[in-house]
Amino acid sequence: MHRILPTFLVALVSLPALAQEVPVATALNGVVNENFDSSAKTGGSRLVGVRLGAATSRPFRAADVQIVNPGVGGIVCVRAISRDGLYWMRTPYEADSDPGDRLRLQPFTAELGDQLQQFDETDIGIVASLSTSADCLDDVAVVLPALIPGGNPTRIEIMANSGNRNVSVRLEMGAGPFEEECIPPENEARIAFDRICGLNVTLGQEPMEGTLLINFDDGLGVETETYTIRLPAKP
Repeated sequence: MHRILPTFLVALVSLPALAQEVPVATALNGVVNENFDSSAKTGGSRLVGVRLGAATSRPFRAADVQIVNPGVGGIVCVRAISRDGLYWMRTPYEADSDPGDRLRLQPFTAELGDQLQQFDETDIGIVASLSTSADCLDDVAVVLPALIPGGNPTRIEIMANSGNRNVSVRLEMGAGPFEEECIPPENEARIAFDRICGLNVTLGQEPMEGTLLINFDDGLGVETETYTIRLPAKP
């Protein structure tokens, strides 16, 4: 004899498990400091973007920009710039010590969503970092890579402004060190950043921090910028 489950129980059993909501970091005072200029700008920093996952030519999704969770509450400063130098953003976010490996920036853009739709994932450089001040003028301390939705979580991509020098990167973390030379991006618009550095890494069972070194060689000497970088646990 077959027993018949009530209709509402059948419906519950057949529903897929709901995805866990991604914690958010909210823009301080709800204000996003951004602009879309008619003439190109260059960033003041040599480090222009850090992302986990290989970017593709699909459209940039401003509504779902996520970064690695710092694991502590406080100010997260986010700066972004398009490769052609027309779009820029610098905004402080407030992050709680929420569990999870990622945070979604809410919002990433206030009024420039239409303009951002013209860019690909590969066109936007984002640097997020822990900060001691909401003015976001202090030096980058701990870098929190942007996360490419559905991207390869074992590849780090670094965008740099070379200043007409050879650039290489070194990551000291886990089974590393990992080293790689940086190459020009395929896109001809190389104003805000003109080098892409790709590193393959192995994520651990727990979030971890390492040291990222970016070397700029002008043929006479090498200048190195050093950052602490935080990576999430293996998914």
